[in-house]
Amino acid sequence: MREQYPGAEIVKDVGSGLNYKRRGLKSLLERAMRGEQLQIVVAHRDRLARFGFELIEWIVQKNGGKILVLKQTNLSPEQELTNEGRCILHVFSCRMHGLRNYKTQVRKVLSEQETKAE
Repeated sequence: MREQYPGAEIVKDVGSGLNYKRRGLKSLLERAMRGEQLQIVVAHRDRLARFGFELIEWIVQKNGGKILVLKQTNLSPEQELTNEGRCILHVFSCRMHGLRNYKTQVRKVLSEQETKAE
Protein backbone atom coordinates (compact mmCIF):
# COMPACT_ATOMS: atom_id res chain seq x y z
CA MET A 1 0.00 0.00 0.00
CA ARG A 2 2.92 2.33 0.71
CA GLU A 3 4.02 2.00 -2.91
CA GLN A 4 0.57 2.95 -4.23
CA TYR A 5 0.14 5.85 -1.78
CA PRO A 6 3.68 7.10 -0.97
CA GLY A 7 2.62 10.34 0.73
CA ALA A 8 -0.07 8.76 2.85
CA GLU A 9 -0.15 8.87 6.62
CA ILE A 10 -0.16 5.33 8.03
CA VAL A 11 -2.55 4.77 10.92
CA LYS A 12 -2.09 1.42 12.67
CA ASP A 13 -4.24 -0.11 15.34
CA VAL A 14 -3.81 -3.34 17.20
CA GLY A 15 -7.17 -4.73 18.12
CA SER A 16 -10.37 -6.24 16.93
CA GLY A 17 -12.54 -4.71 14.25
CA LEU A 18 -15.26 -4.87 16.90
CA ASN A 19 -13.32 -2.55 19.20
CA TYR A 20 -14.45 1.01 18.53
CA LYS A 21 -12.12 2.42 21.20
CA ARG A 22 -8.98 1.90 19.12
CA ARG A 23 -6.79 5.00 19.20
CA GLY A 24 -6.33 5.21 15.42
CA LEU A 25 -10.02 4.78 14.63
CA LYS A 26 -11.02 7.38 17.19
CA SER A 27 -8.42 9.77 15.79
CA LEU A 28 -9.74 9.35 12.23
CA LEU A 29 -13.34 9.89 13.34
CA GLU A 30 -12.43 12.97 15.40
CA ARG A 31 -10.56 14.46 12.45
CA ALA A 32 -13.47 13.76 10.10
CA MET A 33 -15.92 15.34 12.54
CA ARG A 34 -13.70 18.45 12.73
CA GLY A 35 -14.22 18.81 9.00
CA GLU A 36 -10.99 17.37 7.64
CA GLN A 37 -11.50 15.90 4.19
CA LEU A 38 -9.89 12.52 4.76
CA GLN A 39 -8.93 10.06 2.06
CA ILE A 40 -8.87 6.72 3.91
CA VAL A 41 -7.48 3.66 2.16
CA VAL A 42 -7.94 0.21 3.70
CA ALA A 43 -7.09 -3.23 2.38
CA HIS A 44 -10.38 -4.75 3.60
CA ARG A 45 -13.43 -2.97 4.97
CA ASP A 46 -13.41 -5.06 8.15
CA ARG A 47 -9.96 -3.68 9.00
CA LEU A 48 -11.63 -0.37 9.71
CA ALA A 49 -14.66 -1.82 11.48
CA ARG A 50 -16.27 -5.24 11.49
CA PHE A 51 -19.73 -3.73 11.89
CA GLY A 52 -20.81 -0.16 11.31
CA PHE A 53 -18.57 0.45 8.30
CA GLU A 54 -21.41 2.28 6.56
CA LEU A 55 -21.77 4.67 9.51
CA ILE A 56 -18.06 5.47 9.52
CA GLU A 57 -18.14 5.91 5.75
CA TRP A 58 -21.13 8.27 6.08
CA ILE A 59 -19.32 10.41 8.69
CA VAL A 60 -16.23 10.65 6.50
CA GLN A 61 -18.26 11.45 3.36
CA LYS A 62 -20.45 13.98 5.18
CA ASN A 63 -17.29 15.96 5.84
CA GLY A 64 -16.01 15.78 2.26
CA GLY A 65 -13.78 12.72 2.57
CA LYS A 66 -13.93 9.24 1.15
CA ILE A 67 -12.95 5.68 1.99
CA LEU A 68 -11.31 3.47 -0.62
CA VAL A 69 -11.43 -0.29 -0.03
CA LEU A 70 -8.77 -2.05 -2.11
CA LYS A 71 -10.01 -5.63 -1.86
CA GLN A 72 -13.76 -5.72 -2.30
CA THR A 73 -15.45 -9.04 -1.68
CA ASN A 74 -18.72 -9.82 -3.39
CA LEU A 75 -20.50 -12.24 -1.09
CA SER A 76 -24.08 -13.34 -1.16
CA PRO A 77 -26.18 -12.21 1.82
CA GLU A 78 -26.03 -15.77 3.18
CA GLN A 79 -22.23 -15.90 2.92
CA GLU A 80 -21.89 -12.49 4.52
CA LEU A 81 -24.18 -13.44 7.41
CA THR A 82 -22.30 -16.72 7.92
CA ASN A 83 -18.95 -14.91 7.99
CA GLU A 84 -20.22 -12.31 10.44
CA GLY A 85 -21.64 -15.01 12.72
CA ARG A 86 -18.32 -16.87 12.70
CA CYS A 87 -16.43 -13.68 13.46
CA ILE A 88 -18.67 -12.82 16.39
CA LEU A 89 -18.34 -16.34 17.75
CA HIS A 90 -14.54 -16.18 17.39
CA VAL A 91 -14.26 -12.82 19.17
CA PHE A 92 -16.38 -13.90 22.10
CA SER A 93 -14.65 -17.26 22.43
CA CYS A 94 -11.33 -15.38 22.60
CA ARG A 95 -12.77 -13.11 25.28
CA MET A 96 -13.94 -16.13 27.30
CA HIS A 97 -10.46 -17.65 27.03
CA GLY A 98 -8.97 -14.35 28.18
CA LEU A 99 -11.34 -14.24 31.15
CA ARG A 100 -10.33 -17.77 32.14
CA ASN A 101 -6.67 -16.75 32.03
CA TYR A 102 -7.43 -13.66 34.11
CA LYS A 103 -9.36 -15.75 36.63
CA THR A 104 -6.40 -18.15 36.91
CA GLN A 105 -4.00 -15.24 37.48
CA VAL A 106 -6.24 -13.76 40.18
CA ARG A 107 -6.45 -17.11 41.97
CA LYS A 108 -2.67 -17.46 41.82
CA VAL A 109 -2.10 -13.99 43.30
CA LEU A 110 -4.66 -14.61 46.06
CA SER A 111 -3.07 -17.96 46.83
CA GLU A 112 0.38 -16.37 47.04
CA GLN A 113 -0.94 -13.65 49.37
CA GLU A 114 -2.59 -16.25 51.62
CA THR A 115 0.68 -18.20 51.76
CA LYS A 116 2.61 -15.06 52.75
CA ALA A 117 0.02 -14.21 55.42
CA GLU A 118 0.45 -17.60 57.09
